[in-house]
Amino acid sequence: MIETQDLLLENQILKQELRQVKETSQSEITYLKYQLDQLKRRGFGAKSERFLSMLNAGQLALPIDDENPPVVEKEETVTVEAHDRKKKKKNHPIRKPFPVDLPREVEKIYPAGFDENSEEKLIGEEVTEILEEIPGKFYVRQIIRYKFANKETGGGVIGELPSRVNEKGMFGESLLTRIIIDSIISNQHSAHNNQ
Repeated sequence: MIETQDLLLENQILKQELRQVKETSQSEITYLKYQLDQLKRRGFGAKSERFLSMLNAGQLALPIDDENPPVVEKEETVTVEAHDRKKKKKNHPIRKPFPVDLPREVEKIYPAGFDENSEEKLIGEEVTEILEEIPGKFYVRQIIRYKFANKETGGGVIGELPSRVNEKGMFGESLLTRIIIDSIISNQHSAHNNQ
């Protein structure tokens, strides 16, 4: 009978110690998760650049266990045979063309020293369309730049595109001017109405 009581008491003590170990390990796990989250935020979150200088050679400082020193592995150099790699083309967004029912004003541009009667071979053309406005009417300014083969250089030449307010934009100066003026007038009206 005494042995069973001793065993029960010993069992309860072991259970209590096991609970304490479990609680301690759970709190350590929670703390380590918190530390890991903070380090991730410093390394990958906003304004991460200011924390990178604190790191030594890009590595985090970890506590060192004197009894079990870390094992340093030697790096091996592996030689790989040369191979061709296909480079993926970037997908640039393609603009939808302006409706075909809009009137077109065609402007032809030839490279310097070339014209429609040139003996050099015409190798193509590049078309740029810009939406313009005459008060009350929209139209498309179509700029056609011709490409010619150049015998002297062995390459090609193309007519120079006229300078624009927005080099890659699809709206012309007249339409942009109209938009700016309309927004100024509308802001003045709303400011006047709010007074």
